[in-house]
Amino acid sequence: MRLSRVAILIKFTGRIIPAVLRTLFPLRPSLSITGFAAWMAVMLLLVGCVPREDHVIHLRAAFWSPPGLDAEIARRFEAAHPGVKIDLLVTGGRYAEKLQAMIVADNEPDIIMVHDTFYHDWAARGVLADLTDFVQAEDRADRFAPVTLDAFKWDDRLYAVPVDCNAMVTYGNLTATTAAGLDFPKTELTWARLEELGPRLSRRDNPSSSTDYLCALPPPNYFLVAFGGRCFDDLHHPRQIVVESPTTLAAIDYWRRMHQHGWAVPRSIVLDQGESELFRDGHLAFFFWGRAPTKIVRANPALRWDIAPVPSGPGGRSTPHLSMAVGISRRTTHAALAREYLRFYVSDAGVEPAVRAGQIVPARSRQARAEAFLGEHPPASTYQFADAMDAGGVTAIAYCPGRLEAEEIVRKRFEQALSEPGVPTEKIVAALAADLRAWLTRMQAKGLL
Repeated sequence: MRLSRVAILIKFTGRIIPAVLRTLFPLRPSLSITGFAAWMAVMLLLVGCVPREDHVIHLRAAFWSPPGLDAEIARRFEAAHPGVKIDLLVTGGRYAEKLQAMIVADNEPDIIMVHDTFYHDWAARGVLADLTDFVQAEDRADRFAPVTLDAFKWDDRLYAVPVDCNAMVTYGNLTATTAAGLDFPKTELTWARLEELGPRLSRRDNPSSSTDYLCALPPPNYFLVAFGGRCFDDLHHPRQIVVESPTTLAAIDYWRRMHQHGWAVPRSIVLDQGESELFRDGHLAFFFWGRAPTKIVRANPALRWDIAPVPSGPGGRSTPHLSMAVGISRRTTHAALAREYLRFYVSDAGVEPAVRAGQIVPARSRQARAEAFLGEHPPASTYQFADAMDAGGVTAIAYCPGRLEAEEIVRKRFEQALSEPGVPTEKIVAALAADLRAWLTRMQAKGLL
């Protein structure tokens, strides 16, 4: 009978290795050298029989999407790309700060989700790889909404692929609008018309109102844009401050009146409870945001609601937006594979989980007009998200480095308008202009503008 491999090896090592060991360790007679050598041989054989894991390429990717969403997208990509593993870094709050710390430590992920509010800081500092040719080729094959390409442009280059364009819309409580005689969403609102509804849809003036407040106004930086105000002469490369205008004066006066009359819910309550939750629970007749709140509002099936375009201001409609894109670290060692992941991320298979979750309005026009998106209800008027994205006037305070700081300056001056009611609006606007000029000087001194 033939000996097994183990038996042969034991027999061999039982003869050869003991002789070697006796030569090396002549003073250890108590050790069973033959047995030890045989045991070592079996261990070596077993180790040699353990199958070695095939080489796997790991891509590190940072996102702030809800838990499980990007995991599903990653698993879909891995299924189509054997030998690739997407290692997800899904952060909670303070995403930009956490990623900034990783960037400073030269430890940023290969793939980085960015928001239009801080993207330009990273693009200007050379954190992200130049994807201009890649994005333009993707755009030729399957068009992106023009506003998304404009939002992520820096020095006429593109450093990220647009994924989402959440243009702001008006959420309306149909029970409240019907009681006020407003044919919502068919009747297009203006900010002036909205103010006229305040006494009827706020319990402070109308105890029988079905809602506690008329609305939650957008955060100041978005409200100023929605009202038609402008801070800079050029959104990408500001050179002049143009905020001292009749429109800005009217916007701050409007902000004051709406809060002083109790028609707009105080910002402190909004920050504590959330406008989406206040609307869901029947406390608001209107609020203004992108698509993400739909998943919160849907949690109350008894609520009758729909969406319409954001109200138009004195100079027409100006629609703020919140947009996301995905870029690649300039230091990645897997540039080609990272591009393939971006290509998948904005494909139909990559976008579908986020659309189904109510998280995004696809940046590609075709996807935003497809039944997979438009068939997501409620609201009944889902098409309004796509219409808002394609309509003219979709904009922001700026598309440049330092945008978050500029928005914080606007927020503080609007808060001053409420906390110091005796200060004339003209002085607040003059102070806002001075703050923004100082901001511009700092950004220019840093070489970022």
